[in-house]
Amino acid sequence: MNIHFGFSYIGLIFLLMLMIPNIIWSKNKPKDYDKYVKNENKLLLLFERIGEILVTCLSFRIYLGGILLCCIQKASCIYLQSIDKQYKAMTLSLMRDVILLVPGVCIFGLCGNLYTMLWAGSVSDIGAFIVTIIFVTIECRKISKLAKENIVEDNIKEEKQKSSKKDHY
Repeated sequence: MNIHFGFSYIGLIFLLMLMIPNIIWSKNKPKDYDKYVKNENKLLLLFERIGEILVTCLSFRIYLGGILLCCIQKASCIYLQSIDKQYKAMTLSLMRDVILLVPGVCIFGLCGNLYTMLWAGSVSDIGAFIVTIIFVTIECRKISKLAKENIVEDNIKEEKQKSSKKDHY
C-alpha cells in the first residue's frame, strides 16, 4: 500500500477554523479558570490537540479525493454551454453539488458516522464524472456525424460546380 501525504490548503483552512476559536478562548478565559486548569491532565490536552490536527487532515483527504473529476465535470459544463446545450450543462452543474452530494450525505450519515458521510463527496464526484462522460460522448458523436454529413454535402456541391464549369466551356 503506497501512502502519499500531500498538503491541502482546504485542510489548513479548516485546521485554522478549529484552532482560532481556541486561541480566542484562551485570551478570554472564564472567571476562576486558573483554579481548574491546574487539575487538567497534560497528556489528555496533548491528545486533544493531536486529534484536532489528524481529524482535519484525514477528513479532507477523503472529501477532496475526487476533486480532479469535479474539475473535468465543470469544464465539460462550460463546453456543453458553449455548443448551445444549456439543459445538459445545467444538469451537469447541479449533478455533483445538489443531485448527488446532498442525498449522499444524508444516506451515508444514516449508514455510519462522520467518515462515512465524507465519502459522499468522492462518490458524488465519481457519479457526476460518469454522467459527464456520457453527455460529452453523446455530443461529440453528434458533432462528428454532422461534420461527416457536411463533408459529403461540400463534396457534392464541388462536383456540381465543376460539372457546371465544364458545361460553360
